[in-house]
Amino acid sequence: MIIDAESAARQELSRLLSDFPQIHIIAEASSGKDALSMIEKQQPDILFLAVDMPVMYGFELFAKLKKQPKVFFMTEAGNPAIAIFEQKNIDYLLRPLQKESLAAHIAKLSLTHQALALPLQNLLSKLKLKS
Repeated sequence: MIIDAESAARQELSRLLSDFPQIHIIAEASSGKDALSMIEKQQPDILFLAVDMPVMYGFELFAKLKKQPKVFFMTEAGNPAIAIFEQKNIDYLLRPLQKESLAAHIAKLSLTHQALALPLQNLLSKLKLKS
């Protein structure tokens, strides 16, 4: 799910993500308020979430979620939040978005999911053998 107040930014990210078949955009929102209800209904696995939005910042939105999916915070260079992201090893994307940077983050996400998927596949295989 893409959450960004700027329509052009959402469109550009959507265009860039179309090159990654493992990513399926299920919804877009232009405000934190709209995003909250959409996230509860859609239950996305990943959020591409703008930090700076009117009314409700991306951090505020994320803090209100009952179930927190994987998140890529998006911001401009020079935002003081970047120091916190780096210190806490939080994924973030700098604007203007670059395809290479996006690809690196998605590859990292794919590796994370593969690491979790293999043990689950092994467990399911063992369960099938017993039945």
